[in-house]
Amino acid sequence: MRKIWILISLIIVFIVSCEKITYVERICYGSHDWTSDGKVIFLKVKETWEVDKDNDLIRELVCDSTWLHEINSDGTGTENKGLLLTDGQVYGLSTAGDWVVFADEDYNIWVVRKNGSGLQRVGEGTDPDLSHDATRIVYEKRNQGIWIMDRDGGNDHQIISGTLPWDPQWSPDDTLIAYTTFGTHISNLNGDSVKFYSSFNLIDWGPIDSNLILCQTHVGGFTIVFNILSDSTVDTIDFIAEKWSTDGLHFIGHTSQHYYIIDRNGNNEVPICEICETN
Repeated sequence: MRKIWILISLIIVFIVSCEKITYVERICYGSHDWTSDGKVIFLKVKETWEVDKDNDLIRELVCDSTWLHEINSDGTGTENKGLLLTDGQVYGLSTAGDWVVFADEDYNIWVVRKNGSGLQRVGEGTDPDLSHDATRIVYEKRNQGIWIMDRDGGNDHQIISGTLPWDPQWSPDDTLIAYTTFGTHISNLNGDSVKFYSSFNLIDWGPIDSNLILCQTHVGGFTIVFNILSDSTVDTIDFIAEKWSTDGLHFIGHTSQHYYIIDRNGNNEVPICEICETN
């Protein structure tokens, strides 16, 4: 009889414990980039979180999944291109031509066609950036500097050593690499230094043949347009800009609530998606 009561007590405790747990679904968007045909490609992440009902505190992430989406530059025609991952966050996304590259939270680098087909793991690292001719990937290998490999993972080789370099990016003509280490370094494809700017970090390269880069200053946190040929600031931007369109006329940026497309002068803002939605 005592064993029966113990069993009943355990069942009651289990039921009461379960009743204290609820689940919240959150949809988040990010990693926006311009496509070669002037659209915007981005990630949609669906997260399910376990929540303690007694104090309304989030306990842990139960599951998540990531889809690839595309939208027209006027904010219309959002299209789901397909599921990328059923478990694990995606960090960073870069697109060129018909291809997209991204890394997951376990430091795997993946490539997929822009239409969502042909998903393939090609290496190990983070912060991948696809060359504008879509043939090579520059990326950060954990504690091993900056590396370049072919899109299929071949010809993998180091160009910058050390544990600190991060966020490498191809120049628009694919002849230079910019990366961050206590400032912005610009090197050739052999890793030889071409320029170093200690006062800001690169956000994005400007249009091809413009010699312009988009940067965040260390002092004051200003977003500036900088000319690497004349070593001078061209403009200071009073909105958050992240990605510069290939025609030089628009930026992708965000507020605390949503992502937007905005023109070079800070006008004609077009919302494209929320940052997060909770159900």
